[in-house]
Amino acid sequence: MTREYVLILIAGVLVFVVSCYWLWLRKSRAAPVIDESYAIDVVKKTLAISGPLTATRLTGGYTSALLFRVTDGTKDFVVRVLADVPLVEFEQGIANLQVASAGGYGPQVYFADPVRGVVVMEYLPHDPVRLQKLSPDRVAELLADILRAIHQGPRFSGSRNIFEYLGKELKKLREGPVGQAHPDIPIARLEEFVRVLQNTALARVPDVPCHNDLHPSNLRFAGDSFKAIDFDDALQSNPYYDLAMVAIFQAIDEWLLLEKYLGHVPSPREYAQLYLMKQVVRINHARVFLKWGPAIAARCTSGPAPSWFEGFTKGITDEVIDFGRADGLGTLAKSTINKVLASAETQEFRDAVKLLS
Repeated sequence: MTREYVLILIAGVLVFVVSCYWLWLRKSRAAPVIDESYAIDVVKKTLAISGPLTATRLTGGYTSALLFRVTDGTKDFVVRVLADVPLVEFEQGIANLQVASAGGYGPQVYFADPVRGVVVMEYLPHDPVRLQKLSPDRVAELLADILRAIHQGPRFSGSRNIFEYLGKELKKLREGPVGQAHPDIPIARLEEFVRVLQNTALARVPDVPCHNDLHPSNLRFAGDSFKAIDFDDALQSNPYYDLAMVAIFQAIDEWLLLEKYLGHVPSPREYAQLYLMKQVVRINHARVFLKWGPAIAARCTSGPAPSWFEGFTKGITDEVIDFGRADGLGTLAKSTINKVLASAETQEFRDAVKLLS
């Protein structure tokens, strides 16, 4: 047994012991009621604010965290409480937030307690009315600005090859309960689709710091720029994944977005990379809908689906999706997959693959 192997084994045992202790410590304490009063108490104690505070619950997303907006009338904070998450993951999330804060495109973190799973951070306002008054060119420019800020900013720890990751996750779906519950979904064809793209130049784009979940609810427009929130998925990864998400979810000219981002007129190869990555984003979303349908549906009952999500579904299916039902998300997943497979039969797809092969 080599010395390096022994050290790895010892490190693994230590991580296991610390995680077990952390879970025991959390469970051994009387579980507090996580509500507005709890959020106010956290802000008062951690930031030493003595004046009156008010709090409101933030809803509408699909995160498992409980979110509260707390204000003293002059400054607003967000209290984020995330229970039943391994200590290592929570600490990684805090590290990601600190990277985003240092890069100038995310909220400032004022306090974090890994044991309780609590974070107090800056509240980033959103002004959709002012955003709607901007020209499409200006919106594309501002979105390109935050994409460059993230991609050229401080590194995130950890990395993900989206093609390898997606291939493994699709295999789990095909061989597991989801594949049995949805035998009509051609998961094997999606796996082949991903393998085809993995052999193109798109898969060889150098990794950069990426957010990896830039749907509109995670982008905040205030003043004259965008900032981002929710960095749970942030890693070193393929920059075209962030670009593709923004191109799908934002009502802008994707060619213009790519031009503003690159700083020059996109070449056919660059646009082909964006086009193909859009299909990857759709596959990944369909995978999430299939795997987490019941959990997402349960969260949807706490508030309406956000408008951006309704816009996302509009381009995929004309059916009315009931977000309170898991089979509604199953329908959305199937529609998304059908759109991807239909794209794979087009001349545009064949030309893009050929160009990048």
